[in-house]
Amino acid sequence: MADFNIQVDDLVLYFTQADGTGSYRVLPRQVYENPDLQLDDVEPEWQGAVLNESGVGDGEIFYVTNLTRLRDPVTASDFTKDLQNQPPADVDVSDFADEEPALADLVVISNVDKPDDPKAYLIPRDLYETKLRPLPPEKIADIDFMVQEEGVLLANIRKFEHTGISCYLLNLTGLRSGQAPPVATKKKPPKPNPKVDPSKKAPAAKKAKRKKKK
Repeated sequence: MADFNIQVDDLVLYFTQADGTGSYRVLPRQVYENPDLQLDDVEPEWQGAVLNESGVGDGEIFYVTNLTRLRDPVTASDFTKDLQNQPPADVDVSDFADEEPALADLVVISNVDKPDDPKAYLIPRDLYETKLRPLPPEKIADIDFMVQEEGVLLANIRKFEHTGISCYLLNLTGLRSGQAPPVATKKKPPKPNPKVDPSKKAPAAKKAKRKKKK
């Protein structure tokens, strides 16, 4: 497991790729709390749940997870949260700054050391799909079981038997209400104009004319 270098408070994401298959990737805390990805405000509606969807009504679903609402398990005191002792995350986020949430993006509300002062960070879909390190399911068998068999959406994992696997698990495929498709939605072609019955066209024109006269 040391090959994957998963640290305390890192995120393990599970989502559907463009080909329809599931994928695990590591989102380090140093990445999801990168100042370049920080949003100006934490919207009030984002703070009501630990995992939520936003924009469902408009068809542009993105995910919001509020890590400040999670309580650490009793073993949390046995783990360190010192970011200074962690190696730098090998993820360049410079191309993803100054964006607005879009389809299947992830907003992480964090500041786990100061939960009373939450901050929101935008992790674009292109970032977490292409820039994060993949995790083979066989290397994280217990986490894969939690997702596939138990249907766990979000978990705060503190386990002695997996040194380094002391992280958050976020399952983006487990929401029934409006799971984003594995590929970007395509706009449907415009419908052809229906043929107008000549016998019905005249009355419609007269009605429009009377309205204009008033």
